[in-house]
Amino acid sequence: NQNKPSVEAVDLLQLLYNRHSLSLHLLLSEEDDATENLTINDMSMKEGLLNELETILLPYLTARIAALSSSLNLNNFANKDPDLNLTLVLINTSHLDIILSEIMYCIEKVTLGSPLPTESDDHYLNRCKRFRFSLLQTRATILVRENVSLLFQKSSELIQACTTSRDDPANSEHQARICDIKEATLMIVNNSCKLTSSLTNLLQKTDVALVQEEWLATAQSINSVLELLAHINNPSIESNLERDPTHIVDNGKNRKHIVEVGRSFIPFVKLIRLLLYKISTTSENKLPFISNTMNTDKLDRLSRNPKVIIEALTLLMQGLVTLYQTNQPIRDQDQICADFDTITETFHSTSLDICRYLVPLRDPSADLLWENIFGDYFVDLTILWHKALLNFRTIIGGSRPENEEPVE
Repeated sequence: NQNKPSVEAVDLLQLLYNRHSLSLHLLLSEEDDATENLTINDMSMKEGLLNELETILLPYLTARIAALSSSLNLNNFANKDPDLNLTLVLINTSHLDIILSEIMYCIEKVTLGSPLPTESDDHYLNRCKRFRFSLLQTRATILVRENVSLLFQKSSELIQACTTSRDDPANSEHQARICDIKEATLMIVNNSCKLTSSLTNLLQKTDVALVQEEWLATAQSINSVLELLAHINNPSIESNLERDPTHIVDNGKNRKHIVEVGRSFIPFVKLIRLLLYKISTTSENKLPFISNTMNTDKLDRLSRNPKVIIEALTLLMQGLVTLYQTNQPIRDQDQICADFDTITETFHSTSLDICRYLVPLRDPSADLLWENIFGDYFVDLTILWHKALLNFRTIIGGSRPENEEPVE
């Protein structure tokens, strides 16, 4: 029966999709209940597994993904007679399953296999800090559950589509469907390889470099606040907005005030972006962090606080968009101001944390202390932030002193 290999391949791929789509689902929430102290042997074991993961398992995973892609003939969109080597597909799929299982076992053994010190007492553990393990778990989960498992599913769909096309070769719709599935599968392959490379880089990079990655991603995500502002700052979309009949007769005052308040967010967005780009793009040899003495608590706070600021600004802007769409006035000025006070405190604490973990390293070309350069930079940002905050409070109160220009 010529369809038997197809059935076997589809069944195996579906089985692996179901298995690996649930992989690591408890990894992020599991806690080790062991009470023994971490030993030198434990550390050696963890470091050995991390080395194996970096130098053997992850490179082999990339090779196996490429092999499965090749056996599925993903790069050939012109072949009108889709004839897959299903024996090779079965072999490559089995190899991919084995390496995934080894990687998951390795990560679980490293992160959960023996107790670690608390987040405030792991500064001496180098690659075995909870901060790094948390990133490793998160990225591995995304790789396995949201990418490689989908590769199994899409591969199964492709084989089924090719089988259907072989049974009805005159139907052009089958060819179109095969091309669509190939394109989607190839995208998953490329993304899986990128994520595998990201895991390898995570194992090689210092704590500071990993925090810089988080900062840079956060800086790029801040555009979401400006995109929300466009909803209330673009007159062309006003005709499509809802109108609350109880607030139509306001001569546009409600929306005009909301637009002014929304625009007063712009300086904060710019200042946060400046801060994040400054510290995320400075080369590590010029970024004088005491990286080997930072524990997980400090690293978590450094990477998390900018995200907290952007999330808070996004929520506030979403509230303004809702008011604008329904033509409602801003009634909770005090609460919004209180929220901005919290954002300001987080901004200050982030700047202070960065300065606190700097050490005085000299720049040979300028003969200046990097600590002082960063310190002055943060002082300037703080002054501009408070000017923007004063301007914001004036605007949200519904008035601005005469001849005062908005801060941007």
